[in-house]
Amino acid sequence: MRSWIMLLALAAVVVEEVCGFCASSRVQQEITEFGTIVRYCEWRGMPILPGSVLYDKESCLKVSCSEFGLKACGFGINTGTMRGPVGCRAVSDGCQVRFIRADDPTQQCQLPDK
Repeated sequence: MRSWIMLLALAAVVVEEVCGFCASSRVQQEITEFGTIVRYCEWRGMPILPGSVLYDKESCLKVSCSEFGLKACGFGINTGTMRGPVGCRAVSDGCQVRFIRADDPTQQCQLPDK
C-alpha cells in the first residue's frame, strides 16, 4: 500500500497534465451466402469480431470491438497531451513515455528529489 502511495505521489510530480482521447465507428454487418448476419468492426481493413481487443503498436492504440462498434483509445505516448517537468518533453519509446531534456535530447530528465 505504501509503495502505491509513493508511486502516485511521484506521478503527480512528473506528469502535470494528461488528457486522453478515443475514436469510434459503427459496427458493420454482412449477410453470408447462407443468410447469416455477421456483425464485425473494421480496423485498417481487417475485420474484427465483437468481443475482440488488440493493441496496435504502430499507432499506440488499444482497439476493441463490441456489439455497438469499434473503439480505439490511445495508450502510452498516445494517452493524450502530457506535460512533464519544466525543460523536458515527452517522447515515445515503444509506446512508453520517456521524458527527455528539451535542450539535450540525449539526456533523460532527472526526477526531482523529495
